[in-house]
Amino acid sequence: MRDYADTPVLVGDIDYMNAYRDFENDPVNYPFDEGKEFLSRLHTSHRHYVPIIDSAIYAPDMDNKNDKYPSFERGLEEQAFIMNADGSAYIGEVWPGFTGMYYCAIISPAPACSV
Repeated sequence: MRDYADTPVLVGDIDYMNAYRDFENDPVNYPFDEGKEFLSRLHTSHRHYVPIIDSAIYAPDMDNKNDKYPSFERGLEEQAFIMNADGSAYIGEVWPGFTGMYYCAIISPAPACSV
């Protein structure tokens, strides 16, 4: 394994996410408490961590009541997503398979992607 002692910045790819959800850690492989301790040690040694944040917000299965995602719900409420001409939210694909994603409207008057 590589020694990262001299590396000033570590970048985390999307595998830290909980089911491709921005702003949520995978509770099994990247539990919050362990991540908090890791970041504390990293910052104490004057190093930084940069997590990759996806450009799209995961679209939960609206028919599955267990598939809640507060960032998505706030984005809808704030009208922070790119919309189609008919007023419906634009849904795109990011990964193979079902991965409906809502894209943040960067130039919208709403606080886009501050969800």
